[in-house]
Amino acid sequence: MLRGVLLSLSLTAVGIIVQIVTAHALRPRKMFNHALLIFVGSFPVFVFLYYATAVFWPGLPAAEAGMSELPGLINGLLFHALLFLNYVQCLYYLTQPVTLRVLMEMARSGDAVVRGRAINAMHSFDHMVSTRFEVLVLHQFARREGERYYLTQKGERFALVFKFLRRLFGISYYLKRAATAI
Repeated sequence: MLRGVLLSLSLTAVGIIVQIVTAHALRPRKMFNHALLIFVGSFPVFVFLYYATAVFWPGLPAAEAGMSELPGLINGLLFHALLFLNYVQCLYYLTQPVTLRVLMEMARSGDAVVRGRAINAMHSFDHMVSTRFEVLVLHQFARREGERYYLTQKGERFALVFKFLRRLFGISYYLKRAATAI
């Protein structure tokens, strides 16, 4: 089973690198579809490499004990799927943070019909922005002077991480210009 986990970690790392490189080269319109295509393509590669690497890793417990390869393969594939889901969650945080919040509200409502007006009432634009500013100030990412907000050094460092990640994955910004009047 260790071989499946190690192979999954390796393929996930390679898949993320492939996505980063191809995102810059191809500029896909939909990052999720781009990631999904790479992930789906990694399943047959995983199965092939799982059986091909049995020769190179004969000392792992499954091979020594003469156990079937099937439990290790299934474990590796499930682990690979879980890694992908975690990766997609992180990618979604980078690309669609407000959309993710709306999606979560829809999921919380269960079978109830969700209307845009109801979500807007709970998460109006003014409310979302003002509460986010309050949280930024509370956690010392920003400071308020009168009606204006300024990033602190902590906020600048934190923003640089996400700026780097967005640039790394080739995710463009929604605004073409900085919000200077905030």
